[in-house]
Amino acid sequence: MYRVILVDDESIVLEGLQRIIDWKSLGYQIIATADDGSTCLKLLETITPDLIITDIKMRKMDGIELIENIRNMNIDQPKVIFLTGYNEFSYAKEALRYRARNYILKPIVEDELVQSLVQVKKELDKEKSMSSVIDDYRKIHIQSQITGLLEQNTADESLEYLFNNTHLDRYDFYRCGIVRIRPAKTNEISLDKVRRTVEERCNEAIDSYGLSDRIEGYLFRIKEHSIGMLLAYHSDYEIHEYIERLSERLKNMLPISTAHHITVSYGKKVKQMVDFHLSYETAIQASKFMIYYDSRTQITYSDIKQYTINKIDYNKLIPVDKLIKAVITNEYDAIYSFFSLNFMVFKKDRVSIDDIIIFINKIFMDCTKELKVYCPDENYSQNDLFYSIKERMPSLSILMKEVLDFALWVSDTIKESGKKSTNKDDIVDYINAYFRENITLKMIAEKFYVNPVYLGQVLQKKLKIGFKKYLENLRMEESKKLLKTTDKPIYEIAFEVGYNDPEYFSRVFYKAYGVTPSQYKQQ
Repeated sequence: MYRVILVDDESIVLEGLQRIIDWKSLGYQIIATADDGSTCLKLLETITPDLIITDIKMRKMDGIELIENIRNMNIDQPKVIFLTGYNEFSYAKEALRYRARNYILKPIVEDELVQSLVQVKKELDKEKSMSSVIDDYRKIHIQSQITGLLEQNTADESLEYLFNNTHLDRYDFYRCGIVRIRPAKTNEISLDKVRRTVEERCNEAIDSYGLSDRIEGYLFRIKEHSIGMLLAYHSDYEIHEYIERLSERLKNMLPISTAHHITVSYGKKVKQMVDFHLSYETAIQASKFMIYYDSRTQITYSDIKQYTINKIDYNKLIPVDKLIKAVITNEYDAIYSFFSLNFMVFKKDRVSIDDIIIFINKIFMDCTKELKVYCPDENYSQNDLFYSIKERMPSLSILMKEVLDFALWVSDTIKESGKKSTNKDDIVDYINAYFRENITLKMIAEKFYVNPVYLGQVLQKKLKIGFKKYLENLRMEESKKLLKTTDKPIYEIAFEVGYNDPEYFSRVFYKAYGVTPSQYKQQ
């Protein structure tokens, strides 16, 4: 909605203007009225209109003098529509001089004013659109120059541009912050939407509580899951206040993005913009420690500068080959112990993220290798989960749980598939021996530690027909033999060959041979 101030020394005109026009439907909102030019000028000390509609002839200060004063003010210049009861060329000439959008004679004709308002709105829309494009371009260019500060070969050019086009040179200290969005495995809310909301919260934290007068901040993209912040400020108190404000705002946004975890790391402060890359590098160092904290959402370089990130000491770890043996043999206690003890070492020794990723990658590769051996029909690639974890880089405890779940899944899949050299002939022999009982594909699969779907595929390939049809053929052949060689009643023969329902048995028999069991017995 565009903001409007009405100015006229006749109260009846002010009331009429508010009543006869449907301002909201035209895209306007009346934010104030004034009975002369001087009153309007006082209003402009606290509010900024997009449009002023003013009478020309008024007591104290007329409309022409009002607009003359406004044009000399350092404010966003509003559009102007003049009203007058005097149809004289001199007034029209003055109106044009001060770039009035229209000149409307009293008594006001509603359609004429509406037409002028529609035209002004079109101009405001166009200017707003152009301004937005210019602002976006400026932000993008500033972002690229900040990124240029991190590249030593372009730092001087970037510094010159930033000092000429921002107020960064006015501040005493500079600091880099890195906001990292750790996406969940399943993103109910898009990462792009969360990133935009995070950027809004970062800007709001600067604008709130009067900090915009004491802190200047710019955002820049690092990569898909990270946003960089360049913060310029005068005192440590101010930056700590900003950090707290941002922390609160990010916490408040979590309910709308519970599928994601957001953390912020801050580098050390530097006194010169040319050293901003040092703050950026220490912010990255700080971010690497976030993996060791489950609930912490922010960390500063001063929190971790006394610590070091270490290489893996494989002598302290249970080897991956022991995990693989436990996975194949379904030794669940050994699987749990492997992850519990090894990840305890990772946390205690503050092992580097890169080394942990290498270790996890070996687990994925070796588990997937065994999966292909024991379950060749299982369509799975370790890249799916591995690259998801590498991108999200969750806390160490969440990381351990996700990789543990993967290892348990592989172990269960191997157990269920029964691919551990089960003899297909043994399974067929079992069906031939026990077809008279109430057997099912699932029961046989459980007995031979075979995945039911996999077993069905194996039998189809070996027997050239499906399990149910093969079982039915065995029962039908046996029932024919009993009908011809014994005097047993049909219901007894049905039970003997594996059917609990004699009527169903008769239907199956008729479908197979075109005669009922009774008719077959009499042949």
